[in-house]
Amino acid sequence: METKLYNIHWYGPFTSPSEIKEIQCENDLIYELYLIKGKKTRCRKSHYYCGQSITRGAGKRLFDGNHHIREYRDNGIEEIWVGYISNPELKLQPTRHDVLLVENILIAYLNSVIGEDYILNKEKLDFPKENAFIINQWFKRNSDILYQRLREGSPSKIVPDVLLHLYKEDDNIHEIYGTNKIKRL
Repeated sequence: METKLYNIHWYGPFTSPSEIKEIQCENDLIYELYLIKGKKTRCRKSHYYCGQSITRGAGKRLFDGNHHIREYRDNGIEEIWVGYISNPELKLQPTRHDVLLVENILIAYLNSVIGEDYILNKEKLDFPKENAFIINQWFKRNSDILYQRLREGSPSKIVPDVLLHLYKEDDNIHEIYGTNKIKRL
């Protein structure tokens, strides 16, 4: 089974969807993926949500009336990170399948690390039956400067910089490998 490579450029942290919409318009980019951390109504602990919007981008998707962002209490959003898949192997825009595969792996990884009780996603909690190598790069808002230090509990701290998901079809086994932080050599 082949292993696909995805390089995700993440930008953040933002604190509101309107900031993302504004930057998405300025940069003429479609951020296909987003990670949200915040507190739900009547909850003390933070909850996480990973989503995708292939055609409209995160800046527009987060304004939908039926979006999970409505489950966070007023002023409860702590961080929003938006990402786009930048991959020379894909040459063009990533396909719907590519975006959904990456989203699925990120959700399943979050589920394995922080637990189902703290994830708003109720689908895609299990790893897919495909191999993928994901490189996550965390940039400061609207710049090409990589973050050197990230806050504890931030999605950018929880999701590793390198994530390799391998599915062994013969044994129906999922293996996860990764490194939390890529360091300059």
